[in-house]
Amino acid sequence: NFISSCGDDEIENVKKDWIFTVTTVVSVQPEMEGYPMTVVQTVEMDEVTEAEANKYIKDNSGTATVAMGEMTMTTTITITKEEKP
Repeated sequence: NFISSCGDDEIENVKKDWIFTVTTVVSVQPEMEGYPMTVVQTVEMDEVTEAEANKYIKDNSGTATVAMGEMTMTTTITITKEEKP
């Protein structure tokens, strides 16, 4: 049986082509015209394992807040992935 002879390590090492959707939302306090601002980008990566794809998401997602005088700017990045058809 092919499935049982194919170990988990082999499955995890399968390289695939991925499309990542990177959504960046920038908001400011106090409120300002034009914010929150949302930017959506697409990043394509070929020949990457799912573990590497998940690491890319983990390493590049998150929230950062910066205070500048009276203003606070918060940037939130979320990334989703899908296998390239």
